Amino acid sequence: MVAGDVGAVLDQHVIGRKAAAARRALEARSMSPARALRRALAWVADELWGLALVCQGIQSEVVDQDGAPETLNPREVLIVLDGPDGAVGMASIEPALLAGLVERQTLGTVLPTPVADRRFTPTDAAMAAPLIDVAMQRFSSNLDGHPLVDQLSGFRFGAMIEDPRAASLVLDAAEYRVFRVTIDLAHGAKRGELQFMLPIRDVSHVAEVVDDDTPGPHEQTFRLVPAQINAILARVQMPLARASALKPGDLIPLSADAAGRVQIMVGQNEMLARASLGQMNGFRAVRLDLPDRPGRVLIDASPSPQAQVPAMASIVQADPVENTSLPASTVDLDPPIEAEAEFDAGSVDLPDLEMGEFAPAELPDIPDWDIET
Repeated sequence: MVAGDVGAVLDQHVIGRKAAAARRALEARSMSPARALRRALAWVADELWGLALVCQGIQSEVVDQDGAPETLNPREVLIVLDGPDGAVGMASIEPALLAGLVERQTLGTVLPTPVADRRFTPTDAAMAAPLIDVAMQRFSSNLDGHPLVDQLSGFRFGAMIEDPRAASLVLDAAEYRVFRVTIDLAHGAKRGELQFMLPIRDVSHVAEVVDDDTPGPHEQTFRLVPAQINAILARVQMPLARASALKPGDLIPLSADAAGRVQIMVGQNEMLARASLGQMNGFRAVRLDLPDRPGRVLIDASPSPQAQVPAMASIVQADPVENTSLPASTVDLDPPIEAEAEFDAGSVDLPDLEMGEFAPAELPDIPDWDIET
């Protein structure tokens, strides 16, 4: 062998050793699924209940569909796990472990006593829901960047199921990844096993980038769904007796800044935004106060015969409760720049109001009643 060949062989050996060392360092730093689950369970128990939970051991294996029900013990409490895209997993809890969780949440402590020989109910199983749901979320977070993170993410507590035979009817995946953890609660007060069975599924679609501008399958339908938005000009408090005596033509005094403090309401009682009252192109309108995208305009669907807001006397109709808010409106999300420039909040012309018999000094001392106008 010539000197050049010897040097090449030595270089290859050195590069190989460096690559192997780097690979071992990466594997040491990476979080394996078993380690991620162990840490998640311990963290969740301490975070939720201040409970000392120690994972004494954890076993991991892959089983096929026929072998999945065989890993379930009929004496354990079986819980269906709901996953993304209709995926179904399974969790099983030994009675001693479930009894410890129930005791911690109901009595505040885990009793070092034998478990009563009784049939556990769906209510008992629901006591494990916080542990399962938060542990699955933490499990996924611990696996951030791991190749299996999409496979093992998105599962949560579903419902209790009777026995392994019933479980076999819902376990329809070709293969399952099984994690069986031996758990010690409260320094040995209770001990049992918890098993998670998660389907091995195709998650290639998860990595696809979805364009936010791509129309959804139901976009056209939702565009036709009516949405009622109400503009609340002001809220006035007055005694019930005076409110009951209101009649067409009565004046209701408002604060001087009411036109600049309009509330845009949706649904039953949820405020969408604040706004200022004005007019635009012959329409009554309000300018929404949205800091992230200023300049959006809410325009009334019906044209106004006047280029200004009507006097307050014309706002109070025969039914003051039904007619005290502006008509239903629609939101123009991207109004033309020219339209925005024509918005004139200064066109609001509210007449001077005389308090008359509504003067505060004359109000009797009885409970108030809210009226939206």
